[in-house]
Amino acid sequence: MPKLPELNKRILYTLLILIIYRFGVFVPIPGVDSQEILKVFTSQGRSFFDIINLFSGGAFERASIFALGVMPYITSSIVMSLVVKTVPSLEEMNKEQAGKKKIAQYSRYLTIVICFFQGSLLVSALQSGLGTGAEIVYNPGPQFFILTILTLTAGTFFVMWLGEQVTSNGIGNGLSLIIATSIIAGIPSAIGKLFNFVQIGELNIITIVLFLIIMLAILYSIVFVERSFRKIPIQYPQRTKGRKVFAGQASHLPLKINAAGVIPPIFASSILLLPLTALNFIDIPSVNQFAQSMLSNGFIYNGVFAVLVIFFTFFYTAIVINPEEMSENLKKNGAFVPGIRPGKNTTEFISGVMSKLTVIGAIYLALVCTIPALLNAPPFSLPFYFGGTALLIVIGVTLDTIQHIESFLISSNYDQLTGKKTNDPKRFNMRWYMIIVLFGPPGAGKGTQADLLKEKFELLHLSTGDILREEVSNQTDLGVLAKKFMDDGELVTDELIIEMIKNKIVSNKESKGFLLDGFPRTISQAEALDKMLQDNSLQIDRVVSIEVPDNDLIERLLLRGRSDDNRETISNRLSVYKNQTLPIKEYYQKSNLLVDIKGDETIEEVFQSIVESI
Repeated sequence: MPKLPELNKRILYTLLILIIYRFGVFVPIPGVDSQEILKVFTSQGRSFFDIINLFSGGAFERASIFALGVMPYITSSIVMSLVVKTVPSLEEMNKEQAGKKKIAQYSRYLTIVICFFQGSLLVSALQSGLGTGAEIVYNPGPQFFILTILTLTAGTFFVMWLGEQVTSNGIGNGLSLIIATSIIAGIPSAIGKLFNFVQIGELNIITIVLFLIIMLAILYSIVFVERSFRKIPIQYPQRTKGRKVFAGQASHLPLKINAAGVIPPIFASSILLLPLTALNFIDIPSVNQFAQSMLSNGFIYNGVFAVLVIFFTFFYTAIVINPEEMSENLKKNGAFVPGIRPGKNTTEFISGVMSKLTVIGAIYLALVCTIPALLNAPPFSLPFYFGGTALLIVIGVTLDTIQHIESFLISSNYDQLTGKKTNDPKRFNMRWYMIIVLFGPPGAGKGTQADLLKEKFELLHLSTGDILREEVSNQTDLGVLAKKFMDDGELVTDELIIEMIKNKIVSNKESKGFLLDGFPRTISQAEALDKMLQDNSLQIDRVVSIEVPDNDLIERLLLRGRSDDNRETISNRLSVYKNQTLPIKEYYQKSNLLVDIKGDETIEEVFQSIVESI
C-alpha cells in the first residue's frame, strides 16, 4: 500500500475543520434558553426554519451562533451567478481576474444583507417564542435584537472562512462539505426516532422493509442520473504539425442530464417556504390559516413545490448552458458534429438535445424532491426524515469529494498506478535546458516564431492539445486515465496534463529545452507547472508575449480567407484571448519573466527581438 502523507494530511485537516464546525453548533447565543427552544421547536409544525435547521446541522434548534449556517452565502452566490449571467456588463467583468474578485466581494456584501434579513426574522421568532408565547429569550428588547443579529452574521462568516480553509488546504469543496456534514449530523437522530417508532408499535417490519426499498431506489436514481450524460459525437479533422501528421480523432461532447444540479429545489424551497412562514407573523387569522393549511397539506404544498422545481430547472439550465458558445468553441478547434453543419445548425442541434435533457432532468428533480415528502405525509406516514433536496446535496458532495481524491491519487501516486518511476533521477537526468513559454493572440505569428525558435535553439515544441490527443490515441497509461475523465464528462485535471508534459520532456532528452505554446492558461496551471519544474531542478527562462494591435490582427485573419472568419467573430476571439491571458501575464510579470515583443514588424525583426530578449 503506497504511502500518501500529503493526502493523509489533507484529509485530517478537513476532518479537523469539520470537527471545529460541529463544536460551534453547540455554542448557544447569549441570552437564549437553549433547552426551551428545543422543546418548542420539536412541537412545531413545518416552517421555513426547518430548512435552516436542516442545513445548519441542528444549530437553529439549539439556538447556536451558527444558526444561519452558510445558507446566506449560498443564496448570495446563487443570486450573483444569476445576475452575472443576465447582466452583460457583469458577465464581461467576470471574464477578468480582477472582475471576478469584485463580483466575489459583491457576493459577500449581499451575504451581509441576507444575514441581517434572515437574522431579523429569526430573532423576532425567538422573542415571540416561535409563535407559541414561550419565554425563549431571557431579556428581549432592542439590545438583544441587535447583538444577536451581529452574532449570527459573524457566525456565518466564520463558517465561510472554515469552508475556504478546507478548499485551500483540505480535500474537496469546503462549503459543500460543511452543508453535507450538517445534513448527515441528523442521521443518528433519525435512526433513533425510527427505532422508537418500532418499539412503541407504530411501525412494523413490512413498513420498514418498504421504507428501505424506496430509500435505496431513490439513492440509486440520484447516483445514476447525476453521473449520466448524453454524449454527442464530435470529430476532429486530420492535422499536420511540423513533420508530424495527426489523424482525425473521434471524441464526444458530454451533456449532463441534470445540468441545473440542486439549485432548483433550493430556490423553490426558499421562494415557497419563506413567504408562507412570514405570513405566520401577520396578525390576521385568515392569513395565518392559509399559511398553516399550505404547510400542513402535503399534497398541495408538494404540488406547488414540484411546479416551482420544474420552472427553475428550465430557468437555471438556460442561464448556465450556452449552446451558441459550445458551437463556437467546436468551430474554433476545427471540430464538428458528424452530419451537422458548423455554426447555426450545430447551435440548434445542441439546443434541441439540451431541451430534451432538461425535460428529463426537471421531472427527475421534481420526483426525487417530492416523493419522500409525500410518503412521509398521511396516509402513508413512512419515516422519511430527509427530503430529496438533502439527499441530492449529500450524494452530490460525496461524488465530488471522491472525484477530488481520485484526482489527487492520479497526480500524487502516478508511479504506483502505472508501474513507472518518473521521478527516478537516472531516468530524468537532464543537463542544461532552455524553457520558454510563448503567448500570442490569433494572427500574431506565434506558430511561425515557434518554428524558428525550436530550430535555432533545438527546442521541443509542446502543444497541450496535441499531447492530450496523442496520449489518448496511443492508449498510453496517462491517455487511458485522461479518457476516463473525458468519458465521465469531466475536464482532464491540471495534474494529469502536467504529468503528460513531464513525460514528453523525459522522452525527448536529445532536445536542449522546450517551448510551451498556449500553456498555462490559468493561475493554477502556472503554479502546477512551476512546482513540476522545481521538483526536477528546472525553471522557466522567459515568457514571451507577442503583441500586435487589434486592427492589424483583424486584417491578417481576414486575409486568411476562412469562411467562418468575419470581423465580429475575430473580435470576440481576441477579447476572449485577452481575458484569459491577462491574469497569467500578471503572474509571470511579478517574477520578472515576462517580456512583451512587438509583433507588427517583419518576421525576421520579431524573431530577432525574441532572441535578444532571451
